[in-house]
Amino acid sequence: MAEAQDLLSKQLRERETIFRLLVSGVRDYAIFMLTPEGYVMSWNEGAERIKGYRADEIIGKHFSEFYTEADRKAKHPDRELEIARRDGRYEEEGVRVRKDGTTFWANVLITAIYDEDHTLIGFAKVTRDLTERRRMEQQREADAFLLSQTNEKLKQALEIKSRFLSTISHEVRTPMTGVIGLTELLSMKDLGSENNAAVKAIFESSKRLLNLLNNILETAKLESGKVVLEHRNFPVRSVIGDTRQLIARESAKKGLRTTGTCDDNIPEVVCGDELRVRQVLLNLAYNAVKFTNVGSIDLSAELKHENDREVVVRFSVIDTGIGIPKDLQEQIFQPFQQATPATARVQGGSGLGLSICRELVDLMKGDIGVISLPGQGSTFWFEVPFVRELCES
Repeated sequence: MAEAQDLLSKQLRERETIFRLLVSGVRDYAIFMLTPEGYVMSWNEGAERIKGYRADEIIGKHFSEFYTEADRKAKHPDRELEIARRDGRYEEEGVRVRKDGTTFWANVLITAIYDEDHTLIGFAKVTRDLTERRRMEQQREADAFLLSQTNEKLKQALEIKSRFLSTISHEVRTPMTGVIGLTELLSMKDLGSENNAAVKAIFESSKRLLNLLNNILETAKLESGKVVLEHRNFPVRSVIGDTRQLIARESAKKGLRTTGTCDDNIPEVVCGDELRVRQVLLNLAYNAVKFTNVGSIDLSAELKHENDREVVVRFSVIDTGIGIPKDLQEQIFQPFQQATPATARVQGGSGLGLSICRELVDLMKGDIGVISLPGQGSTFWFEVPFVRELCES
């Protein structure tokens, strides 16, 4: 019996030794014991590394040494022990003080320790230095605040720019419309070949300038988020037919053949923003006329796919024009971009039309693209989903 008790005592001592060595060897956490009154009873390697005290310097001293003067005056250390005694544990994050007076951000856990008779024998205190984590969190918060401020300033700058562009465009459009009207009247008169040529040049230049102003105004509205979609019932077939008629005059001047087809599987009437669909299709169609000298312009609408809720229609403008190199096909949908500088010189234009088309198609939750080869023409297409259920009147 005595031998068994001796063996058990030996095993307990060995376990205590292993546990003590384990705790004392931990470097990432300060782990130590406090008396019920808060005096330091033990000290491990992690405590020395984090707090700066050697064991012989701190054992026997009150743990309030680790707190700021303000916390000590407010009796914060005593309150921590009171809560740990009452609830069994106390945990917080806050500022703690090292031996050299520097501070660090710590996670602190205090656990009440009781003996077999449920008598409080002290507190186990575990402290972890979270200064680096805290610094990174504060840096992220500062970066987020700075980003928010920058975005707000950018938003305000865009709003100011949009208002400026809208005001200028409106102010210039009015007299420009008058100039176009007057030059058109003059072009109907016989002013002599030289004067008629000059009037025609004024008329064409004025139309280009008005188109540029309209594009700038539309871009400003899109950037400021002021373009609102209007859903109404409309027949897709009439969109194709009307667009074909609108480009017929310009196409005839160049001897181009125009056709228009509409898939019979498309519902007779769909619900969507007819104005924006027409705007995108007409822009693509006029571009096709501009860049095609021989051949034809074909407009089409086909049912791409459908389900119980919506139908997706693909509109296409197919021309036999100059075509676009593959490596330039993505950039032409960016603002102020054209296929090549030579294109801008010969054909004119601001490079805003296709970017406006992309913005409008994105607004309608659709997609837009081009299939083209140099010298073999282009197919510009866009797909738009329409609600199957008709709009309310």
